[in-house]
Amino acid sequence: MDTSDGTRLEVDEVPSPQFRTQADIAERLDRIQSKRKDLEHVLRALDAEEIRLRRLWNSFLPVNDLPIELLVKVFQLDAGDTEPVRRLPAYMRWVRLILVCTYWREVACATPTLWSAFAVAGSAPARLDLCLARSGTTGALHISLTSPSPDMVEQVATHSERLQAVSIYHPPPMSLSHLLERPMPILHELIVTGIDKTLHVRVTPTHYPVLRSLDLCNVTIPPDYSIYIGLRRLSLSACGLTLTTNGGQMVLFDALRVTTRLESLSISKMLRAFPQVIAPGAPPIVLPYLSELAVLDELPEDVSAFLAPLRLSPQCSVTLRAGPNHVLEEWEEVIMSDMLPRNRAEVLPTLSSASAVELIMKDRDFALRGSSAAASGEDRGSIECSLISRSLNRWEIFLEVGLRELIEVFRGAPVKQLRVTGDHRMESARSCWSEVFEAFPMLDTVELSGWGAGTPMWIGLDMASGEHLSQDSDDEGGEQASIACPGLRTVVVDGRSMMTSAKFFEAMLECLRRRVGHAAPLETLRLKLSPKQKELEELKARYSPYLQGLVGNVSYELYE
Repeated sequence: MDTSDGTRLEVDEVPSPQFRTQADIAERLDRIQSKRKDLEHVLRALDAEEIRLRRLWNSFLPVNDLPIELLVKVFQLDAGDTEPVRRLPAYMRWVRLILVCTYWREVACATPTLWSAFAVAGSAPARLDLCLARSGTTGALHISLTSPSPDMVEQVATHSERLQAVSIYHPPPMSLSHLLERPMPILHELIVTGIDKTLHVRVTPTHYPVLRSLDLCNVTIPPDYSIYIGLRRLSLSACGLTLTTNGGQMVLFDALRVTTRLESLSISKMLRAFPQVIAPGAPPIVLPYLSELAVLDELPEDVSAFLAPLRLSPQCSVTLRAGPNHVLEEWEEVIMSDMLPRNRAEVLPTLSSASAVELIMKDRDFALRGSSAAASGEDRGSIECSLISRSLNRWEIFLEVGLRELIEVFRGAPVKQLRVTGDHRMESARSCWSEVFEAFPMLDTVELSGWGAGTPMWIGLDMASGEHLSQDSDDEGGEQASIACPGLRTVVVDGRSMMTSAKFFEAMLECLRRRVGHAAPLETLRLKLSPKQKELEELKARYSPYLQGLVGNVSYELYE
């Protein structure tokens, strides 16, 4: 239909007779809005009915037939409630379980023990309040705070009688003092990491009667020796020392003397700033229960001085890591044995009882590892010594130095297993290998890894055997049946960068023939190499027939 102004008006757009005014239209719109509201009420009712039916459906599922106690146990297993406070995750991962259904959420929110161990990062008072509220009013608390606000620390302080484990990283100084001044009768573990050493940690045994683990970093540590008496675990990193109650500077050795039940000790970046002095004639520091000792990021000479008065059990696992405080120009400026005291046999019994030893020389790492086992096969103790230097990043090429240090550190130990990682290309290392086999005659397994080929090792083994034969010759010039490492049964060459060549096979065959002639053949020879070596198949075809008659089991493996 055409209008008077010439535009076209569709039939549906023509106002019906009942919509003559705007009031009529407004009334109609109100009716539509009212119907919409009625429909929304109906939809909400339908949604509520659907939720009710789904909950009813879920209630018949087998998992929701579990008693509440078992369901809570499932939550606790996911929460890792046995983890120490220093390992608490920043977010409680188990919380995702409350999204499964309403029933699970209700059970979780109504179980205070699930909310008794939590971590809060940053200024988040609402999250802290929620966790504390849901943890109830009884039961032990494990709390970890990172860069909290003063109000958050004060809030935690109000629960001091329930605190069993607390870790605070970068706390505000004044509020931390208020917290630590509160009595904490059940506190077992305390961790404090400061921004600088001006933060003083003042704790007294009367306020912390059952404290068993103390971990301090970048703070000034407590001068009262009595706080260390009951400790089982002590970790001090980059801490400052202060005056004792007697007016003298605190001495770590004096603190260690009272820790007769200590099981774990870690010292890092402490010894250079505060050298420890033992009084002449002072008795040694016996730590019979210590199972873990770590002295990290110190100078070699400081590590040696710190270890000298200690007496450790053969079951103790020891980790020593040191490095020079200057740019290295010559390799000889720092060696592994510099960090060991002269009385190393008294301090570190594992050195003389190690049955498995490993030498690692790669990049910036130079490490020696040793472990010993009892007759039952159980581990008795271990030691790892490592030198780290940012200025010297090609330590693998000094394999000869490493082999000599291996002998120096573990001389006299009943070593049966030896693994060496480094650069095996240096022919001059053959004499060092000969010394290794002379020093450890009980070897039964040797494994090579790293770069180059193991030719020097075979030549060194043959050289050591030659020395044995010349020394054991009878009066008529004949050779007696004596050979280096007569119990050697397994050799493994394992590495993506390990190479084989005709020279490697020739040196190996010559050594193996001598051993077979003296009734000391290998039982297993494993060559695990890179598939990029195209000549490997040719070498296998040429030498395998000879090896089959000299070794019980020869295997070739390729890295994929």
